[in-house]
Amino acid sequence: MVNRRETSLPDTQPCGASPPGINPGRASGLVPQDPKARALLRQRAERLAIRLEQTQTRRQGEQYLAFRLGATERFGLVYRFLDEIIYPGQIAQVPCTPPFVAGVVNWRGQLLTVLDLNAFFRVPPAALDREARILVVSAAECRVGLLVNEVHGNEDLIPQRVTPPLRSDGVSNLEYVRGVYDGRVTLLDLDALLRDPNLLVNHSAASQ
Repeated sequence: MVNRRETSLPDTQPCGASPPGINPGRASGLVPQDPKARALLRQRAERLAIRLEQTQTRRQGEQYLAFRLGATERFGLVYRFLDEIIYPGQIAQVPCTPPFVAGVVNWRGQLLTVLDLNAFFRVPPAALDREARILVVSAAECRVGLLVNEVHGNEDLIPQRVTPPLRSDGVSNLEYVRGVYDGRVTLLDLDALLRDPNLLVNHSAASQ
């Protein structure tokens, strides 16, 4: 036979009651009055809010790679489409191709078609320098390289901040744009872009 010992539960406090030892009338005295201390607390609260938002975004599991076209235009590409970032090296031009085809490069023993996104989106061109890169991407059963002026890095993507693209003098071909992020980054719709049959110089070379 199991002996049961009766225990008494501690008295519970009503909702909103102050913890033992704390005088609600003196709670305001716990908040620092010094302006510098108050500003420091505010900064910490803002950092905590940013971390919480970033954690929520990571749980959603999507990021994008930010990069620059031309002198100032900022673009973004959802990270899951990215295979590798490489230096431009020697791009061999292919005769009789549209101006937005920069040429082909040897990538891991394969010929990779390289698209000049400045020409494709009619972004005012800027000279390619040591910051230029080729983004090796895959979508729509194709693999191509995207020539860009500079890579800024990967950032969290919060879907609620994506708005529909708007016509502008700096960017065209908006049917290949997913939207504008935070009012400053043009997000590519890579699936739509790579389904355009006019983009590929050699489909067999660009296919996976």
